[in-house]
Amino acid sequence: MGHRVADADPSLKGRVLSAIVLAPAVLALVVLGVWPFALLAAVAVVLLAIEWRHLISAHIDDKTGDLAGVTACAVALLVVVLGALGQYEPALIVLLLGAALASLVAKAIGAAAVWTGLGVLYLSLPMLAMIWLRAVPQIGLTILLWLIFVVWATDIMAYFVGRQIGGRRLAPSISPGKTWAGLWGGMVGAAIVGAAFAFFVGPFRLLPSILLAAGLAFVAQVGDLAESALKRQAGVKDSGGLIPGHGGLFDRLDGLLFAAPVLAFVALVADGQGWP
Repeated sequence: MGHRVADADPSLKGRVLSAIVLAPAVLALVVLGVWPFALLAAVAVVLLAIEWRHLISAHIDDKTGDLAGVTACAVALLVVVLGALGQYEPALIVLLLGAALASLVAKAIGAAAVWTGLGVLYLSLPMLAMIWLRAVPQIGLTILLWLIFVVWATDIMAYFVGRQIGGRRLAPSISPGKTWAGLWGGMVGAAIVGAAFAFFVGPFRLLPSILLAAGLAFVAQVGDLAESALKRQAGVKDSGGLIPGHGGLFDRLDGLLFAAPVLAFVALVADGQGWP
């Protein structure tokens, strides 16, 4: 996700073509059920672990990087499987213990303990959150689609509004191309999706859906900035080259990885009281 000020973007064609190819495949697996979506999450975890190792290269040597990537991937895959089986509490325990144990092992061998543990959390928690949301009885599919479309709208509107309006930079020391106009544009785009779902789909009521969508748009863009900071420290433009026009999978999912756990927390708080 990003919104960089420029007169022309040579990557735009690649962005559009990638979206045309990938979006239907992602949506199909989401619609098919928890296990097909969990399979998608498992594939994503492996690819993200490879990119995570690349992103933290500024803080690690080769041995540390391999440990961080493999450990994060192994724990996250176990969390995905437990989540798909409906074992959410054991999955959360594995997630937390896995992050702690990975950090301790890394520290014991002189590796980067913080980055190893952080990788486990970064990959595992969002995937578990999305699998849990997908499995919510009767409305899980709608909730996850709502989240995906909110984040996509944030991405698209932040990109185009930021490029068209420009103006004051949002965080120039982290990502000089991102603007306040793009931030507000992304939030407006997400709010429009929230309103559309409330009107035509559900399960949210109109005003809460709009406010929650706008709030998650802000969270998603914080995720964007967090990944930008990692890339800046690593000295790379993209997390990888997997997706033409977008870079790596982290570049495509940075906002979703932050927004999904927040929505899951909202759902837990609302449990028994109805959705917002």
